[in-house]
Amino acid sequence: MREFNTPSEKKEKQLLEFKNSPIQVGEIIYLSDELCKSSYSFRKSEAYKVLSIDGDNLTISINGYSGKQKEHIISINDVGGRFGIWNVGADPFTRTYSKIRPVAYQLESIVFGLDLVEKRREKPYLFNGIEANEVNWNPFVYDEKGNKQYYQRDFVWTINEEQLLIDSIYKDVSCGSILIRKRSWEELEKMAANGETELAFNDIVDGKQRLNTIRKFLNNEITDSYGNYFMDLSNHAQNDFLSHQLFTYAEMESATDDDVLYQFLKLNFSGIPQSKEHIDYVTNLLKLMQK
Repeated sequence: MREFNTPSEKKEKQLLEFKNSPIQVGEIIYLSDELCKSSYSFRKSEAYKVLSIDGDNLTISINGYSGKQKEHIISINDVGGRFGIWNVGADPFTRTYSKIRPVAYQLESIVFGLDLVEKRREKPYLFNGIEANEVNWNPFVYDEKGNKQYYQRDFVWTINEEQLLIDSIYKDVSCGSILIRKRSWEELEKMAANGETELAFNDIVDGKQRLNTIRKFLNNEITDSYGNYFMDLSNHAQNDFLSHQLFTYAEMESATDDDVLYQFLKLNFSGIPQSKEHIDYVTNLLKLMQK
């Protein structure tokens, strides 16, 4: 039985072709044990960039450091490994959108960070006289013509679905994903300068129904399935509720509108599914923006 990470015959052939291919200018290499042991100038754990090639001699420098680098000349026989070997073989992953940062937050940190219950700021942040909210419950993107397009549904969960989420928190089970698009101060300044009036530091890309349910329960607007408001719970129970950590929470920073729509379409939805018409609308919007 083959080990799960044993290369296939197809990949073995590709690896052999790569190993027999000449080293290129700009390629990242590692140095041999022998060279690293014989000189304090080199470390085996360091990656080096090939700057130029002259016959069997390579001019290299340390890769990834800022400032002027000291260059070294080595023999091609001193190369111990090539970073490019990691890229040999099939790679179906999409890496165009790589701006998502997962965060291990307790529910209390999410609630506090998004200002869902108590307003932290006594005075609003203003951009060109326009107040910026902490959260935009109805986020938007700009299409290829610069027109504003909303991509989220309205609040559609029934009380039964809201209570099911609360019960899931009580039972300490996974409660789905929350994805937030973070907008920087500079981004909001630019939007305001362009005439935008709907400003917010956080767009809810996914998790709108879940976050609204939590907001309503913590504000004592709805009860759980036992008929209890949040204020009816014991201090112990309230603490356990806010300590829940089984939401998949992530943030998008420096994201483009394309990034947002792409992630929106990738996500799996719980509760009432997105309609085919709504998914088709967002898919078509993304295609138009990418032309």
